Amino acid sequence: MTVLAAHVDYNGRYGLFFHLAELANGATATVITANGSSYSFRVVSSRQVAETGVVRAGHIPYYGSPRLVLVTCGGDFIPAQRSYVDNVVVYAEPKS
Repeated sequence: MTVLAAHVDYNGRYGLFFHLAELANGATATVITANGSSYSFRVVSSRQVAETGVVRAGHIPYYGSPRLVLVTCGGDFIPAQRSYVDNVVVYAEPKS
């Protein structure tokens, strides 16, 4: 399994995962590695969970078949904490 996390936004600018929550089931997510290799995945599900619960609640599995998990911030933004209350987690499987 591969887990990639990126900002939804930062300092008033869109982050790499700004549109992550908009990915629908069946959408293609392509990962290009530093050596130029390309891997395509099909989105199979997504959810929004409390920020503190992503790892503890088992939203990122460490076993099973190969998959891609994409994580970013979501939900309401709390300016005083400069943080979001939730995380968006997208699950994808290798395209065949």
